[in-house]
Amino acid sequence: MRLYVGSRLLDQAFFAVDEGAFAQFQALLDQPLPPTDKLRRLLKTKAPWDK
Repeated sequence: MRLYVGSRLLDQAFFAVDEGAFAQFQALLDQPLPPTDKLRRLLKTKAPWDK
C-alpha cells in the first residue's frame, strides 16, 4: 500500500501560473493538432496493453 500511495503522489505536480499564462496554456490544449502522417500512424497503433 505504501508504494502505491508514493507512486500516486509522484504522478501529481502543481504549477502556479498567472491568469495570462493559464489562458495561453488552455488555448494550446484547445487547438487540434494538424493532421500529419506521423499522427495518423500513432492513432492507428494499438496501445501496448491491448496487444
